[in-house]
Amino acid sequence: MKLRRSYWRSRCYRPTCAEAEKMEWNEEKITKYWENAKKEGSNIKMTLPEEEKRKMESRTVIFRTFLNENRRIEHAPQEEIEEMVVVNMGEKITFFTRRRRYGTIVVTFLSEDEVRKSGNMMLTGVKWTLMLNCWGQKNCQGQGRKNLTVDRPRMGNSRNV
Repeated sequence: MKLRRSYWRSRCYRPTCAEAEKMEWNEEKITKYWENAKKEGSNIKMTLPEEEKRKMESRTVIFRTFLNENRRIEHAPQEEIEEMVVVNMGEKITFFTRRRRYGTIVVTFLSEDEVRKSGNMMLTGVKWTLMLNCWGQKNCQGQGRKNLTVDRPRMGNSRNV
């Protein structure tokens, strides 16, 4: 049975009111965000600055779900993944959800330091293992894994060097 994408969005982990940060607004912040707003017809479109986008991407880790029984990447049930992620990293994360790609889960941490501490490890349960796929970028296509401690240059063909 194939479920709608909106079904998975509704089942994502989101922080409760107690976990959410209280944001203080002042004149400087309001003018900063007002500069990023563009009016398109009757709508206002907010665009984040590149610096904010990079900060958000650096807090994002993408995992693949690995079934321990048959040693393959499989599509894991939402409840089992939710239990594994929230129990192991509950207070360190702000959001997690599935991606469109098969067996992929995105976890957003509170800070980049939390990513370095706990995002570099595999989460192993009785039935499932979450393996690190990539860190600090929007998608992993063609990028390979990124080491959390040291950024190494990508290896290329000898012709391209």
